[in-house]
Amino acid sequence: MHCEGVLAPMGVIVEFLDAQVGTWQYSLDDGESWRTIRTDLINRPGHMGLALERAARLRVLPFGGGARSGARIVFHAAQRAPGEGNGSYRAYAPDDRGDAAHSITLVLSLGAINGMPPAVAASRPRNKRALAAQASAA
Repeated sequence: MHCEGVLAPMGVIVEFLDAQVGTWQYSLDDGESWRTIRTDLINRPGHMGLALERAARLRVLPFGGGARSGARIVFHAAQRAPGEGNGSYRAYAPDDRGDAAHSITLVLSLGAINGMPPAVAASRPRNKRALAAQASAA
């Protein structure tokens, strides 16, 4: 959604996820179940990535008390559909990729990654003194 110009009809290979912001997860079944991503595998030196089909979902569970509001994600378009390898960690060739499969780095807000929570209508809390004054007046 955030890279409309990128052609990724087969899916993507996730190369890096900002592990300082929280725990990353992916879903292959439209959000019914979620699996934790091993950022220790894809963020270390070398060329290991997480293969995901186009329909896969990605989210981050932020660490509590964190002041981070955004996260960095690096990926490239898959050269072929992951198929049975959807959701698997695999080596990728860093230099032997077509122009359509160059690495893309995004820095997204957590709301852009996880979606914005729905607005909740809440009544304004009243001051205890105002409530006590109303009670004594009645």
